[in-house]
Amino acid sequence: MEINDELIQQWEPKVQRMASNVYIVGLDRDDLTQELRMAIVKAAKGFEEDRGVLFHTYLHTAMTNTIRTLMSKNNKLNPPT
Repeated sequence: MEINDELIQQWEPKVQRMASNVYIVGLDRDDLTQELRMAIVKAAKGFEEDRGVLFHTYLHTAMTNTIRTLMSKNNKLNPPT
């Protein structure tokens, strides 16, 4: 899969939707959207069309995992009181 600005722009609405539904203490929305954009690039690099999975499904999982990882790291740095 070709990684370029068009790929990022194509999935920008999904990035914005996912970022608008998440709040992570200490991470502003711009940082979160940038992390999700990087997830697009990583997903495009790892995507294998011959596996029978849609890119959207693969990307959604990658973005969800990115959010979970960021939340987990945040909880370790800022444990709930």
